[in-house]
Amino acid sequence: MFIGRLKAKSGKESILPFQYFLCAPLLVIGGNYEYKKYCGNATACSNSDEVSEILSAFNHHVYVESVGTIIFADFQGMSKFSFT
Repeated sequence: MFIGRLKAKSGKESILPFQYFLCAPLLVIGGNYEYKKYCGNATACSNSDEVSEILSAFNHHVYVESVGTIIFADFQGMSKFSFT
């Protein structure tokens, strides 16, 4: 995982509202695990399960504590596949 910084070209204004971003490596999925997208860039978390509720609360906490200057988006991960 790393934090990056966007830099506009000389004499040009950035088209993005924030200059910093956080990246994580791609998760390779296999075995009894499945890919799950908890919320996207333009959608709120679904809160359909406990993990979604925790991510939504975390995102809200960060936004409030940073006075609207930090927001996390596009939560994705792996979940254990259940055969029941």
